[in-house]
Amino acid sequence: MGNFIGCVSPHALEHSIPKDSISDMFLALEAILCSRNERVLSFAADTTNKLALTLELSICQYDIWGVVVCLSRCLSKCQSQVVNSCVIAMDHILKSPGVMRWEKNEETWKVIKENNIVDNLVTVFQDDVDVDQSYEYFMHIASLFKTIILKCPSARYYVWKCSELIMKLGSICSHSNPSAAAAALELFATLALCGDVAMELLGNKQILSKAVQSMGPLQPGLVRVRALNICQSLMRSVKGCHMLINVYCEPVVQGIISALSEPSAYGDCSMININQNPLPTEMLFSKIYECHVGERAYIWEILGWLAMYCEDKFLFKTDQRFWYLKVLISCVCSAAKVVMHRRHVKLPSSDNFEFEPVRATLQMLCSPSKYISSQAKHHLSECLQSDGHEHLEYLLESLTLIATGDVSLTSDSFQTAVNIVSLGCYSTLSEYEIPILEKRGVYIISAIINRCLHSDTKLSRSAIPSHIDRYPYIKACCWSDATDWEGENVVLFHCLQALAQLLNVLDRRCNHQKNSIGKVHCALCEISEAQFLVENLQYVLSKNFSPGTKSYAAYVLSFFNFYGFPSKLGKRLERTLGENELADLQFVFSSGQVLNAHSVIVLARCPRLLPSEKNLNHKKLGDVSTERHVFELKPSKFRREVGISEEVDATAFKKILEYVYSGMIQVEVEDVGPVEKIAKFCGLKSLLYMLQRGLPKWGLDTPICDLTQALEPACQAFTDISLEVKATEGVAWNCSICQLSMPHMCAHKVVLSSSCDYFRALFSSGMRDSNADVIKVPIGWNALVKLVKWMYSAELPRINNGCAWNNMDGDQQLSELQAYVELASLADYWLIDGFQEECLDAIIPLLNIDHQIVLKTIAIAAGLNQTEHS
Repeated sequence: MGNFIGCVSPHALEHSIPKDSISDMFLALEAILCSRNERVLSFAADTTNKLALTLELSICQYDIWGVVVCLSRCLSKCQSQVVNSCVIAMDHILKSPGVMRWEKNEETWKVIKENNIVDNLVTVFQDDVDVDQSYEYFMHIASLFKTIILKCPSARYYVWKCSELIMKLGSICSHSNPSAAAAALELFATLALCGDVAMELLGNKQILSKAVQSMGPLQPGLVRVRALNICQSLMRSVKGCHMLINVYCEPVVQGIISALSEPSAYGDCSMININQNPLPTEMLFSKIYECHVGERAYIWEILGWLAMYCEDKFLFKTDQRFWYLKVLISCVCSAAKVVMHRRHVKLPSSDNFEFEPVRATLQMLCSPSKYISSQAKHHLSECLQSDGHEHLEYLLESLTLIATGDVSLTSDSFQTAVNIVSLGCYSTLSEYEIPILEKRGVYIISAIINRCLHSDTKLSRSAIPSHIDRYPYIKACCWSDATDWEGENVVLFHCLQALAQLLNVLDRRCNHQKNSIGKVHCALCEISEAQFLVENLQYVLSKNFSPGTKSYAAYVLSFFNFYGFPSKLGKRLERTLGENELADLQFVFSSGQVLNAHSVIVLARCPRLLPSEKNLNHKKLGDVSTERHVFELKPSKFRREVGISEEVDATAFKKILEYVYSGMIQVEVEDVGPVEKIAKFCGLKSLLYMLQRGLPKWGLDTPICDLTQALEPACQAFTDISLEVKATEGVAWNCSICQLSMPHMCAHKVVLSSSCDYFRALFSSGMRDSNADVIKVPIGWNALVKLVKWMYSAELPRINNGCAWNNMDGDQQLSELQAYVELASLADYWLIDGFQEECLDAIIPLLNIDHQIVLKTIAIAAGLNQTEHS
């Protein structure tokens, strides 16, 4: 067979006879690999390896899984020499481009999981691998591990849970053999493609410290790069960014410096010498232009994240050793100039050099650190000094063609993104502010925003392949807690970012008593022209755009007197403001005007609107409110009456209360001051930040209207209803509030009625059930927890269809699915608008699991009269 394989050419494989022969060989090898003779097994594994190398892409035409299973079985019962041959053969089969295709991953993982292939590898690694005695053996097993982890995302979480394996890999990270240490670090970086693993890795200080130490300048280049790969993976989350910057910032920066200083495979084009002062701009420009910087694109990303996530007084905590941060800032600004001043050409999306340095520069210019932002402005301004105005004019002309529709937005969305980010960089420099405004930059960007919202073509951050996914055929997984802040439309995001900068300039320069600043017409004064922009931004806030896109849309809207973020729950709660039926709180103004409210909503969203216990029954100068007395309205119900200080502006107070209920308000210019004063007193930080026009903080989620705090003990005194579920096995119950023995949750009628028309009608009907203390709900405990979470937040908890889910056993998966089926049935019964669709949307992506579990799920749905949806 080996001789035959050596004679077969790719062209010959197109004929049927060789194809049939190859199929027969796989069948024969599958049988031979069941032999007990280790010499035979070694020959068979070597022949399989040779066959895999010969077939390459065409291997996917054959049934290979029987051979893979047989090879894996040899791992647990053969000597290391045979195991080594089997490992090499399996690695080459799974690494074949045909098998590596993304759509084959589920099939591959199913075979690997059902045949315990990972378990066999873990056993071999833990028991037999010794780097000092068998270096090549370790490298082959590490390579196969990496291939499986890349190929099968579900294996990442599974492998991480093998604690002994992780400990052993951690010890190898500091091995004296650079290749072995690099291989171990690469395995950790590959495991960290899983968001769940990355979060656990951040909590493992021992391994994390070793990874950070491996970035040091004394480490070999290969080791430093692999350590930076781990850093890059971890910094995809806000938590990872904050931890690495707050605890390991200096080593990370040193690692970046070292990587930029390392001669590349294309020759000695190192950009920086750590022992020298920052290089002149011309020399940096020359070195960057000569260097194959795309190879190091991930460095620009780490640098940008460092700039965005550091604190305001970042450098005040450090010593003089941080002087070389100037070098990095100068370097990235010089790289950005290369891109910003390149005339329009059709760019491949894989050319990261055309995007990453400009993006990193913009992040530095907008950094919370005053030192970083001022240094970036200084260096970029120097870089642009000679021909910046000329290139800005060309840039605006190019964007005008996009804005007017003369050039299609889809013709080169990648170049458009580069141009928009470049304009954002120009907008941060004072010498270019007025020229951009004179060329109607605000209206150009507004028009492009409108085109973005009406175009189906989007350029997502992940569509720019680079360091984010180091392997073109692999995807990250389980990153639900690290939402892509920029989102699925990078052009829209950076348009809003640039627009925010320009409107900030207009607001500073215009006194808003006339419509122009010299030659510049103020978009903030010309409301009629800006109305279309306002409508577009409100559309962005109402739809499912990324947190970053929404944050900048809200910031821009603040210039037009809109503050906050609309939400489903906010819309539901807003209609309860001022109603009398379930209100248990009255705010009484000095004028005698009365405003009804609900204690639980105010206490959960803004507790400082209520008087503190120490101030009951008396008034203290400076208090917003004082409780005058409590009186009974009817049996088992009371209303608190809270007096509002005469020093408090009534209109501003009403706006604050409206924000507490809805999450968004419109405030006229003359009322901003009084509203800001109350917001500051009440600790409404997000509203105060918006009123003061603070730029969005990179990576932070948008503030949401959420009442889940009302379920905490502090608000339990205001509960007036209990939701009791049907008997649930295995749920131990003990309630500190009531004596009910069945599993239940104490809730609030105002929240239930705002969430569900069934409850709204019930509580206002005057019938006997409207005053009931307990409502029995025909669902299990898991379903009730999800239902209450939805009612108090308008967000249905979803199962992340990733590694953790795929590693659950069948009973656990069925239990989770059953909860959503029960809720879908209840939504039908209670007529909860849109809730049934949300439940079904949560179920459907999870139904790519075991056939038996799917049938059982359908049976549950049929029993609950959900057959039409099942």
